Amino acid sequence: MRDFKIEEKYLVIKIEDLNRFFGQYQKGIFATKEEQKAMEEVPFMYVLEQIRNIRKIDKRNPDPRYWVCNQDEPYSDLIIRIIELGERAK
Repeated sequence: MRDFKIEEKYLVIKIEDLNRFFGQYQKGIFATKEEQKAMEEVPFMYVLEQIRNIRKIDKRNPDPRYWVCNQDEPYSDLIIRIIELGERAK
């Protein structure tokens, strides 16, 4: 049996936050080809920082942390049931 160790291995970004950031681009607000090209070349770290700023403006935690469970693990059904119970209890 291996020792269990909690470690940060994944970066989780809420789809809702990505949609907020890229929403203007997706709606075609960037009118010129130069603006569209510039948006396609935005560095990833800039995107993450802007998402943090959006979350601050919305008065949400700018650095949320998540647990990740692989769906193909034998215990994943148990984990989702525990999460479901917790959500129902809110």
